[in-house]
Amino acid sequence: MTGTGGPTGPQVVLEFWLEDRVRERWFRSTPQLDTEIRMRFCDQWRRASEGALGHWEATAEGCAAMAILLDQLPLNMFRGRPEAFSTEPMAREEEAWLAEPGSFKG
Repeated sequence: MTGTGGPTGPQVVLEFWLEDRVRERWFRSTPQLDTEIRMRFCDQWRRASEGALGHWEATAEGCAAMAILLDQLPLNMFRGRPEAFSTEPMAREEEAWLAEPGSFKG
């Protein structure tokens, strides 16, 4: 299951996730939103799950985007499948870095 979106940086992930139309659906998604998320972010999710986006960890914004990419977006991309939770442990590591001001990996 591969998305068609090209490389996406942290700012794109954050801007998308915080858009009003998306925020309104955080707890009430639709099949259309799930498909949009899968198409836009699946490739980046896969790269993040393989450790290829470690450079995002240099900033708070990058860590926040990584946490969203690894924890929230898979719930939409893989709804009802085990993959929806497969990168949750990695997301918790990003969230731990966010909880420690000044401790970013970069």
